[in-house]
Amino acid sequence: MSDPVQQAYYVTIVGLGLGIVLLSFIVAIVFLYQRRQFQHQAELNRMKYIYDQQIMKAQLEMQEETFKNIAQDLHDNIGQMLSMVKLTLAAVTVDPNIPHHDKLMNSREVLNKAIMDLSHLTKSLHSDRIAHVGIVEAIQYEVDSIRKSGLVKINSAIEKGSYYLGEQNSVVIFRMFQEMINNALKHAKATQINVSINNPDGNTFVLSINDDGIGFNVQEMKSRSNSSTGVGLRSMTNRAALIGAKFDLQSKLGSGTKVTITLPLSR
Repeated sequence: MSDPVQQAYYVTIVGLGLGIVLLSFIVAIVFLYQRRQFQHQAELNRMKYIYDQQIMKAQLEMQEETFKNIAQDLHDNIGQMLSMVKLTLAAVTVDPNIPHHDKLMNSREVLNKAIMDLSHLTKSLHSDRIAHVGIVEAIQYEVDSIRKSGLVKINSAIEKGSYYLGEQNSVVIFRMFQEMINNALKHAKATQINVSINNPDGNTFVLSINDDGIGFNVQEMKSRSNSSTGVGLRSMTNRAALIGAKFDLQSKLGSGTKVTITLPLSR
């Protein structure tokens, strides 16, 4: 092989080698850039998630504080006034032969019911009571109150036991339970609600609520950003995530709705 041919051969080999090195360098740069972009986006998503969780936690704390103040005001003001009226009426001797005797007796019964309803409302609003009696007793009290009201047939299968969730977790779970019951009564047009609490493996709190209401398309509802139900579903999902719980919702048009909240028990 002549010298010019050899030189051309070597130049070609060197050129190819340099081209491969340059191409590898470019690929590496692009790969590193994309990796840094991905890491940067992941960090932004993580920071946004933490920020959203902090905002939600602050909102829940403000909500509970507001509920406490309302409950205290209801008890100290309206509750005391109704109790005074009840005592005043009880001190009055009513002749059963007077024309308005039945109306007066009926007024007493209405007053007693108003006092009981107010007591139930203040207990439901006050988060300190939820933390004091525990999540199971708080939910059982709500179930009993709904049963007595006659608004809907409600069944409960609550497995007794020690369910320590922590104060904040208990309050969040209880508020979610209240919202789900309200949805079943207000939107689902349910005639029967079933509530269950159990501990299937000894380490997990499982709350389940299912109704025989009209049901709905879950995916369609979640996609409606301007729908109150869609916003409510996202809110409950986010609240569950805030305390490390799993929120599972199943529903179908004409087949009712079932909601399950699963949370590891605190140690």
